[in-house]
Amino acid sequence: EYEVHLEIRRSGRDPFRVQNSRGVYEFMRGLETESAEHFYELLLDTKHRLHSVYLVGKGGIDACPADPREIFKAALITNSPAFVLVHNHPSGVVEPSPDDVALTRRIASGSELLGIGFLDNVIMGNGRYYSFHEAGLLAGRW
Repeated sequence: EYEVHLEIRRSGRDPFRVQNSRGVYEFMRGLETESAEHFYELLLDTKHRLHSVYLVGKGGIDACPADPREIFKAALITNSPAFVLVHNHPSGVVEPSPDDVALTRRIASGSELLGIGFLDNVIMGNGRYYSFHEAGLLAGRW
C-alpha cells in the first residue's frame, strides 16, 4: 500500500494512475470520514502514476494549515514532475473557501515557475467533491 511520507515507496502491484478528478476522489474516499481537515499531496511520475502520498497538514473542523513551501518541498525531494492536492471539508460543504482559492492560486503560480505540473486541487465531503480543474480554475492537463 501507499504510505504517507516523503520517500518513494512502491507497492507490489501496478501503481494507481491518476487520470481525472473523479479518480482522485475515488482513491482518497476514506478521507471523507475524518472529523478534522486533512490536506494531502499525491505525487506523480511522468505518466501520472502515483508514487508517494504526502500529508501536508492536519487541522481542525474548519481549517487546515497548508504551507506552499511544504508542498513544493515534497515535489522537489521526490523529483515529481506533477502533483494533485486533495483535502476534506468535515462540514460536507465542498465549495472552496476564500482561503482554498487563494492557496490554489499561489500553488499554481509557483508550479508554473518551477515547471512542476499542478493538475488539480480536490475538496471532498459528504459523498461529493469539488475540482478546481473541472471548474476551469486550473490549466493543468491530465
